[in-house]
Amino acid sequence: MNMDDENDTESELDTPDDDDTKDIDKIRVKVINLLKVERPRKAMKLVQQALEMAPERTSLHHLQGQVELALDRPEAALAAFDRVSSRAANQEVLAKDRAKVLRTMGQPEQALESAQKAMKLVPDYIPAILEAAKALEALDEHQRALRAYESALELETEHREAHYRRGLLLHRVGRNREALEEFDKVLELRPRFKEALQAKGMAHDALGEYDKAAVSLKDSIGVEDEVVYNDKGVALSRLGQNGKAVLYYQKALELNPEFGTAWFNIGKAYYRLGDAKSALEAFQRAVELKPDHKSAWNNLGVAYRRQGRYQEACHSYRKAVALDPEYAWPQHNLGVVLEQMGEVEEAKEAFKAALKLKPDYPEAKAALRRLERRK
Repeated sequence: MNMDDENDTESELDTPDDDDTKDIDKIRVKVINLLKVERPRKAMKLVQQALEMAPERTSLHHLQGQVELALDRPEAALAAFDRVSSRAANQEVLAKDRAKVLRTMGQPEQALESAQKAMKLVPDYIPAILEAAKALEALDEHQRALRAYESALELETEHREAHYRRGLLLHRVGRNREALEEFDKVLELRPRFKEALQAKGMAHDALGEYDKAAVSLKDSIGVEDEVVYNDKGVALSRLGQNGKAVLYYQKALELNPEFGTAWFNIGKAYYRLGDAKSALEAFQRAVELKPDHKSAWNNLGVAYRRQGRYQEACHSYRKAVALDPEYAWPQHNLGVVLEQMGEVEEAKEAFKAALKLKPDYPEAKAALRRLERRK
């Protein structure tokens, strides 16, 4: 039975087909999530282990560079990036990461060139646009930097970092009223973002609005951010530490009980821990708060099925499919439940629908073969 995950990772580089691929992919996932919980030294040990297994794997050299940067070793990071083949996939990600390293090393002109290379490869790649803007800031090209942030926001109107960085730059050039508008937009999206509260206070102070500055700066003191706790929970879950992840999700939900994504994520952690009742309750809350969250509906169906509540499971899977007709997992899951209910013909149709969307879906293929053998 397929339970969907919340995906918040950036696209990865190439994945060659050799015997060690699965082991190395597992290591790579662990490394990415160790970086998210700020454990770069352990991440580096895993990267080195993977490189011993497959020293020619270009994506591992890229990953090594990312870990070196987290360890504040930009020269070593750049050397690792230089070992990545020019024929590797996702060159825009590599060029963007090189831009970040070069900017860290105090080479903004080269950083801008690398960011522009990434943008040439993928024009709507927002991380590269932001790196270009930061390089332009370092070069005191303020108007060009502002235009770059604006272009990122044209692509994604609620991009928090673009709003925040644009606000900081507007404050830097003395356009504090406009800066406040940007910080307010950030805080609408993430009310307990400490840095935005502090920046808002500085902008009010620059305008002589000292009472408002004091309020914003006071609000920033000791503030805890539910997004930070949720993100750490996601990383811990992906490291297989679901018990610890639950504690972080619970903290996020204490701060914001209406945080639908955290309810979704804690539901997955509970399910993996074998607590089906708590998982069901969490997914129910997730779909109440985010009724258009297709993965939450799919996972709610999985939780209902686990408790033998087949009609409710079918309803949940159908809601997921209605939200996204191209979504193969709930089609397959619907077929499983229909088969258990004795609705063989309907189950066949569900498995066929899943295979139409995902022809290489092994579980759906096996289920359909099994049903077609019945007389």
